[in-house]
Amino acid sequence: FYSGQALAQAGADTLPALIEAVESGNDYTQISALHALGMMAKMAGKNPQVDLSPVFYSAAPALRKTLKDKNYIVRETACATFARLGTAGAPAIDDLIALLEDENFCVVNRAVHAVAAADPGGAKSVPALVKTLESEHDVREFIVKELGAMGQGAKDAVPALCKLVGEDKNSWHVALASTVALLNIVTYKEEPAQDAVAAERKQALRAIGEALMNQ
Repeated sequence: FYSGQALAQAGADTLPALIEAVESGNDYTQISALHALGMMAKMAGKNPQVDLSPVFYSAAPALRKTLKDKNYIVRETACATFARLGTAGAPAIDDLIALLEDENFCVVNRAVHAVAAADPGGAKSVPALVKTLESEHDVREFIVKELGAMGQGAKDAVPALCKLVGEDKNSWHVALASTVALLNIVTYKEEPAQDAVAAERKQALRAIGEALMNQ
């Protein structure tokens, strides 16, 4: 694990070694290398002038293969790495969406973040995340927070979020997170003639008002 972290800090020249480790077939080696690639992506992400796409395209075949690994920890760690790659992971969006139906809760949780990071505009991620709100794994709060972070890109999720605002008191944390997400999505940001979320704002405020009256 620590040798992987050292390679990550050494820079892009170590990518071939990390990719080879990801392809090793040894669970521990793969997990350590995936963590290292995630760390490399995180460090690069702190510099807005750094383009992460070369990191993804170099490692893409190996990374996408780990998303289907039989070891759930490998799949989980791979999703965490994609979450740090952000939009550079967009070519793998379909593979990541498939993991929203994984049998393991931890994998689904990580996949939620990876899907949102790969497609913040919401074209593919929003329908997939809304569908996952009905998952047998209770990852609703994670999904709701990611949808809220997308802002107006997640406006198609407003009807689903309105339902969650009215959840019973046993799910108050989901209702609260849904309220925050709705307010973030429908926040007024543009001139009236260009208001892209006017209808969604009315729907959201009505749902929040009803929840206040009922709870």
